Amino acid sequence: MGAFIDVKVKEYRAKLILNIPASCVGESLRIPFRCGVPVPEGRLAEPLTASVSGEGLRDCGCHVETLATWPDGSSRWVAVEGVLSLSRAKDTRQVVDIALRQTSENRLRVGERARLSSENGSIIQVDNGRLLIGRAHSRVSASIYIKDAKTRRIPLEITGCEPGISGGPVEKAVVRGRFKTKRHVTFIAHITHYVPAHATLITFTLRNSRRARHRGGLWDLGDPGSVLLGEFGLDIELPAVIRTWHWADSSRCSAVNSIPIQDYDSHDSDEIGKRWFIFQASSGGENWHSVNHIDAGGQVRLPFRGYVLRFGKEEKRGDRILPLCVAETDHGAIALTVPRFWEEFPKRIAVSKESIQIGLLAGYEGQLHELQGGEQKTFNVWIIQPDGELGETGVLIRQLAAVCFSSVILEQIPPDVPEILAPLPRRDEWTASRLAEFAEKAAFGQTGILANREKIDEYGWRHFGDTYADHEETYYQGRLPLVSHYNNQFDLLYGCILHRLISGDPRWDEIIVPLANHIIDIDIYHTDQDRSTFNHGLFWMTDHYRTAYTATHRAFSRYNAQSKGYGGGPCNEHNYTSGLTLYYLLWGDDRAKEAVLELANWVIAMEDGSQTPYCILDNGPTGLATMTSSHDYHGPGRGAANSINALLDAWLLTGEKRYLDFAESLIRRTIHPEDNIEALDLLNAELRWSYTMYLEVLAKYLRIKGFFRHNDPMREYVKYSLVKYAEWMLENEKPYLARPEELQYPTEAWAAQDLRKATVLLCAARHASPETAARFREKAALLAEAAWRDLLRFPRPYNVRAAAVILTQGIWHLALSKLGSETCSPSGNHHDWRLWPREEFMPQRDRVRRKLKTPQGWLTLLVRISNPWVFARLLRVLWRWRN
Repeated sequence: MGAFIDVKVKEYRAKLILNIPASCVGESLRIPFRCGVPVPEGRLAEPLTASVSGEGLRDCGCHVETLATWPDGSSRWVAVEGVLSLSRAKDTRQVVDIALRQTSENRLRVGERARLSSENGSIIQVDNGRLLIGRAHSRVSASIYIKDAKTRRIPLEITGCEPGISGGPVEKAVVRGRFKTKRHVTFIAHITHYVPAHATLITFTLRNSRRARHRGGLWDLGDPGSVLLGEFGLDIELPAVIRTWHWADSSRCSAVNSIPIQDYDSHDSDEIGKRWFIFQASSGGENWHSVNHIDAGGQVRLPFRGYVLRFGKEEKRGDRILPLCVAETDHGAIALTVPRFWEEFPKRIAVSKESIQIGLLAGYEGQLHELQGGEQKTFNVWIIQPDGELGETGVLIRQLAAVCFSSVILEQIPPDVPEILAPLPRRDEWTASRLAEFAEKAAFGQTGILANREKIDEYGWRHFGDTYADHEETYYQGRLPLVSHYNNQFDLLYGCILHRLISGDPRWDEIIVPLANHIIDIDIYHTDQDRSTFNHGLFWMTDHYRTAYTATHRAFSRYNAQSKGYGGGPCNEHNYTSGLTLYYLLWGDDRAKEAVLELANWVIAMEDGSQTPYCILDNGPTGLATMTSSHDYHGPGRGAANSINALLDAWLLTGEKRYLDFAESLIRRTIHPEDNIEALDLLNAELRWSYTMYLEVLAKYLRIKGFFRHNDPMREYVKYSLVKYAEWMLENEKPYLARPEELQYPTEAWAAQDLRKATVLLCAARHASPETAARFREKAALLAEAAWRDLLRFPRPYNVRAAAVILTQGIWHLALSKLGSETCSPSGNHHDWRLWPREEFMPQRDRVRRKLKTPQGWLTLLVRISNPWVFARLLRVLWRWRN
């Protein structure tokens, strides 16, 4: 559908905030950036262009692409990418004005981009298995490799190079490959060159595409599906001999060190000819030797605390470093750095006369890196190749610091752009609320999320970004420290991003960006080779009140298996996508969109009966996407809630109707306006508490439908259902801790979940008659007050589980308490449509069991299993489902 554009409005303006490190204030800087900007409906449509302005800023041109659209085809969110050129940075925070405009330029097709790129001499090329970066006179050549368990070097076999945008301020390419003797280890590099800054960002993702074997539903290190690597890295060959090597620690940019590389004799090098060498072996923190870092044998094999730096015969040691490096050659200077150098240890940079070796997963004696089945890891490398002679080295060092530590993000959602994913209160309302104080302590307090990283040393290439599940210490019976990982339960990422938006505080980025990367890389099961109910699913948080041992971030360890039924895997009840969706829209990270679609497609796949062993008798829907707590419950609960929510998020990002259709089919399966609510036992807190999560998702569905003006029967169906359940809540719900004897563990988490009840009632008030809406709001206020009171009386109210709920629910509560009603009458029917009957759903497993109770069912089974094609397909399915 074409976009309707108001010709009187030729541009749309928004404000971005640039945050730079204090060490770069006063410098002239060129800062590459990419961020998302929301646009009102009907204002702009592709192709688009943008310009930036602000104090001391020069416009270097921007590339604009649409991330999501409105129903009329106009842009809803766009990503703006380019370079901010500052003549002199006066403060660590600067407002950037951005103007988005439509342009008459036609977008180039991929083939035309490739041709144009070739004609102009692209900055990014691939030749004979190597990446070539830069212009011809100063090009560097990078070769990617892994080493196996015997430290044998295995080169990359490039299988494809996809040219992206070209001819503007940004050039892009995507390179794919695999390693010759380990073909299940795949590789993808996203390469972005920012022309005005002469800076290139290379994002490497290494993936083990095999499945884990997970015998007995246990996911420990040492699994046969894992791959053991001695090292993963890249060799960078320079166009000329390095005359002088300069480096500084990012924490002290002004303290630049230098050594004359070309003057070093062979005896000044180590046994492999390296003149300069830095190796970060561990986090360098007080708990650097934490049991969090055990290997498959249960041993911590980190060699020493912190890093070692060697040059010539000198050696220095320290705790934490991010080296900013400059190689001075006859062909100019080349600067590089590896972000998260110490946080995602082990890392190494080694320099010889004409090359630089970067160990992204650095090898060292006695240790192998185990990449679990379906696990991946992403690393970034920045390279800057300035034109002309090398000026002051310190300027280039500080430019590297600015590239690493600067951020550009939307100041706030403009009032003329309704954000569909969540309503946001005014900033002054949030600042004056107890939610702001809670958020400060939960995130940045002495026992907050950031501080708790140090408790179990939540660092290293696999761990950094996840949050320590500190609430699990309450009932833990073993020896401290407990190792427990939260794995984004209740979508902590979503709540953190909402607070980043409402507060404008860049400290949230220290939680948000690593957490998003961890979810994308480590928490999602990236394989096609396992059962359909596991492939591309999200792993649970680690087990309650038990240490993780060698399960790392995959919940079930053999050390915790005390009974035969212990174990499991990815499940519909743990599928959180809204944080990733908002991260994609605000940061423009395409990997986040891919993750959302992975999780939404997982929902569809787990419902495909043809992919289960029961397919021999029944190919219908399995029910695995909508069950909660047990296979026979398919009513309101978090299983259905998370499945529907993932499908809605995928629809919002792609506009593909199949996601919306599937979501609506799951809604019809799980709720009806004429449900017998009493029969659902919703007051059974331990089993049915999560029905409020489901009702929240219905409210989100209505919010989307309202903004998209979908006034169809399905919207009415959901509206009546939501109000019907809210009316039941009005008469029956009380705070959970008013009846603690019904709870197995009466913790502060129950108080946090009470705030979710208030959110549901406020959402329902938007669709109820004025009299009913007033009662909903009154009840919501009482429940919210009780939630805060009960929460804050606990000794540890700011733990991560409570925070994950409160950070989201508090925002919704503040925003919705100020809104009015749309008004509907649940007993009336304002549209000429027939109310669908309640769908009676029976899961696939039960349907098959019913068939096997009849002679006809057994006859059908014998006939089908005698068919060679059907039998072969069954064997393939059983092979995937082996455990």
